[in-house]
Amino acid sequence: KQKTMLFLVSIVLTFLALILIPCLFISRRLSVPLSFPNIRRFIKTAHDEEERNEKRGTNGEKEKRERMPKHVAIILDGNRRWAKKRGLETSEGHEAGARRVVELAKDFFTMGTKTVSLFA
Repeated sequence: KQKTMLFLVSIVLTFLALILIPCLFISRRLSVPLSFPNIRRFIKTAHDEEERNEKRGTNGEKEKRERMPKHVAIILDGNRRWAKKRGLETSEGHEAGARRVVELAKDFFTMGTKTVSLFA
């Protein structure tokens, strides 16, 4: 019973660390609020874009896509230091990091990666 409770607590804390807490910092400053419908729309857009690229891609591009990793993990670190170096607020560093992660995720999905995991 104690192991089960510890397991549940670890799941809740992991959820808070990976999803909820970063969303609180990022969504205050983004023009598009982070929500499940927006995340689903982003994933669907990336998937549709990937399908369009596959249909019009050359054989060389298809081979490159096949060699791409199917899963990429990104460790979110350094946004605060980046902002501090530039004399910006911490939240501005988090916002810039979030924008960059979205750009990278789009690029990965376009190149054939199926999953992008974020670790904060």
